[in-house]
Amino acid sequence: MKKNGFTLIELVIVISIIGLISSIFIPNFSSIQTKAKESSIKTIVHSLHTAIESYFITTGHYPGGDNLNIIELASILIKTGDLISIPKNPFTGFEYSETDSSGKITYSYSEKSQSYTLTALGLNNEKELITIKNF
Repeated sequence: MKKNGFTLIELVIVISIIGLISSIFIPNFSSIQTKAKESSIKTIVHSLHTAIESYFITTGHYPGGDNLNIIELASILIKTGDLISIPKNPFTGFEYSETDSSGKITYSYSEKSQSYTLTALGLNNEKELITIKNF
């Protein structure tokens, strides 16, 4: 009588191969996701830069404030119609909030030099992704 099926050794070999392949690709997939989210943050910063320059054209001055978070900056830009809404944080999938632990964006304006700096941080707010200055 012939039995069809896999032996225990064949199953162990297949599971070992799947585990090996997974251990190679899963860390790479995670870093690819992080890079994509960081790229999205750079796009948001460029959009904010455009909105800030539009605000300047409309009002004749840049938004004031030192070390404003993105919510404070977006609120100013929304009032003049230069920005439609508070952007979504790619790391959380929700609108930016003051408690975001990744993807922080800050804005600082120096009235003395009439210049601003827009800075974005990456995963865990550890790495500076992009800084835009209007000098």
